[in-house]
Amino acid sequence: MEPQVWFEEWCRTERDSSAAILARMEKGEIRTYATDPCGELLDVSLQMMAAKRSSIEELDSIIAKIDAEKL
Repeated sequence: MEPQVWFEEWCRTERDSSAAILARMEKGEIRTYATDPCGELLDVSLQMMAAKRSSIEELDSIIAKIDAEKL
């Protein structure tokens, strides 16, 4: 498999996987926690959802560029 084909498939698979995870996060099925310096448990789910959305948008723009090159 050529590197460009592999990269395109990876981008599409990663985007689909991230979208599925984001959907579960938005439903409250997946929560993300972290600890602060004092050891307190913090719910950072909203920050993780924002990061996941950003990642999906970035992958979408890469895929759009790949699709445009094919035309």
